Formats: sequence, C-alpha cells, structure tokens
Amino acid sequence: MLLRSISKHVKDQNWFAVGIDFFIVVVGVFVGIQVSNWNQLNIDRKDESVLLHDLHTDVESVQNLSKRLIKSRRNVFKDLGDLVDTFTGGKPVQVFDKEVCMTMLASSIFYIGRAELPSLIQLRSAGRMNIIGDKSLQKSLAKLTQTRESLDIVSSSSSIYITHISKNHSQFFEFGSRFKPDVSNPGKMERHPTILSCNVEQLLSSVEVRNALAINLELYDAVMRDGMEPWVAQLQAVHHRLDELLQIQHTTKKVN
Repeated sequence: MLLRSISKHVKDQNWFAVGIDFFIVVVGVFVGIQVSNWNQLNIDRKDESVLLHDLHTDVESVQNLSKRLIKSRRNVFKDLGDLVDTFTGGKPVQVFDKEVCMTMLASSIFYIGRAELPSLIQLRSAGRMNIIGDKSLQKSLAKLTQTRESLDIVSSSSSIYITHISKNHSQFFEFGSRFKPDVSNPGKMERHPTILSCNVEQLLSSVEVRNALAINLELYDAVMRDGMEPWVAQLQAVHHRLDELLQIQHTTKKVN
C-alpha cells in the first residue's frame, strides 16, 4: 500500500508527499528496530537472572567439593615446611611417626579437583557473556578463569620436577588402603591409599631424600602461592559479588 502511494506521488512529481512517505518508512523501520531491541533486552535480563542464580549454585558447589582438598593441601604444605625445617636445623627435632611418612607421600600431590562452573562454560560456548550486565562480576569471572588457568599451569609444570618419595624409595614403606567418605558422592565411600608403616629414621638419614623433600617444598610453595591461593580468593570474590547482586545473606561462614 505504501509502495503504491510512493509510486503515485513520484509519478505525479509530488515531492512533498514523497518526502512524507519516506519519513513514514524511516520512522517505521526505526520503531521496529527499537521494539526488537527492547524485546531482546527483556529476554537478556530474564536470562541474566536465571544465570546469576545458576552461577551462585555452581560456585557454592565448587567450594563445598574442593573444601576438603584445599584444607588437606594447606596442612601438607605446613607439615612439609616443618619437616624440612627440622632436618635443616630451623626447628627442634620432632617425633618421627607415621604422620611424617604421610607428609612425604603427600608432598608430590597437588591435585585439588576439576573445579569448573558449568553455567559459565555453557554461557561462553553460546557466546552470550554480554548478558551479564554487572561489569564488576564480568571482571571477577574473567579473573577467576585466569587464576584457574594459572593453577593448572603451575601444577602441571611443578609435577614435572617433583620427586615421588614413596615411589623412589618404596623399600622403606608398607602401603595399604582404607575407605573414606566420597565428597563428590554423598553417602558413598571411596578407597584411599595409606601407609601402614615406614622407616622414618632411615629415610631422613638419606641426603637424597632430604634434598628431594626440600625441592618438593619449593615446588609446593609455588603451587600454593601462585596457583591455589589466588584461585581460592578469586572464587570467594565471585561468590561475594553474586551474594550482593542476588541480595543473599549467608547464615554460615563461607569457604575461604
């Protein structure tokens, strides 16, 4: 109908009417685009609300699942430092028992689990990161990805140079296993290796073992300082920002 009107006005050389017709077309297109953008904005805001709740659930899940391993790695790092300080003269001689052997065994283990956020992975795969309107959360999520990548890199590179004390000096160890609760599957048990006995005095009388423990401590320090602790702190920062955006108040202390 409008095209017919424009054609008639052009044929009649009624340029004023032609201008009005073109103005109507331009306004119509502009209004159509604005309505489409408004509809898409509403869809994005609804999707964002769902996403923020999903992210919050995922962050809490990751923190809960990795809590035991994080605590374990911190304890091993401290115990390993105490052990190395003991045979280097930095601390009084401690009682050497099976726990010292467990520290030696754990000195080559950095793994803290594949802690991913499924909702974030799905959002990136779909190319819809722009629906997150909060700039602070965007930056926090980007930094979280960077710190996780740094943790994976430093853990992998350190594993190349780590010494497996129990493997290289297995003649001093007697191994077994025991069942412990599976944190990934509540209500189920999983088998864990354990040391039944070991000859601590002979182990620590070996210069090779002492050197290996000192090197393992340095590598462990790098993993903790440059990998795990920055990632744990950034995960908590994301959790805190999500709490603010969703107006969530926790009654219990969050994972550090």
